[in-house]
Amino acid sequence: MRLLYAPSRRGEKPENWPIHPYGIEAIPTFHIVHLPKIATSAEAAQRPLVDQPECVDVDEHWRKRADAGEEEDDPAEWFTAPDTFHAIQAGFALEMALAALKAGSLKPEPCPDIERFGRTCVGDILGTGGLPRIYAVTRCPAETGSICYVIDFRPGTTVTITARGDEQSPIPSHVLSIAVADFIMPEWTKQDPL
Repeated sequence: MRLLYAPSRRGEKPENWPIHPYGIEAIPTFHIVHLPKIATSAEAAQRPLVDQPECVDVDEHWRKRADAGEEEDDPAEWFTAPDTFHAIQAGFALEMALAALKAGSLKPEPCPDIERFGRTCVGDILGTGGLPRIYAVTRCPAETGSICYVIDFRPGTTVTITARGDEQSPIPSHVLSIAVADFIMPEWTKQDPL
């Protein structure tokens, strides 16, 4: 949430000078503990994709999973996305793309290898990509019957994923492509002899 302020005139209420609030902007943010299991029975299908029991107290759920103490905070990141449906659909597309990369059935194009640092683009995507590393999700244009997402990760890699899917199901049928838009390696400053 962001509060918006504007300059005030001196004659107005003293508490509103030199600026006064005039609005609020709310930006939806999301945190994926894990992707929802899609129901196969009619009763389970009534369960929403979000606000599942483990979402009631995210920190408590994380502490149980991580065997962490009360004073420890969940290190997971929150990210922006257009809405809940697209946050979840992008999460499924990402998980499917990462699984295909690991299996070798999907090759990212373009994806430059950084050979002088002994790293590959695929290795960097697998090392820095993943649900906990998402910083932002945006939609991009796609052909009919397909979906497209630009996913920004921390610390700076951005990928574009296209998959077969639609606005009806949060789960794409299969990933068509993954491309690297930005490829930032913070370790360069330590290793670059220049």
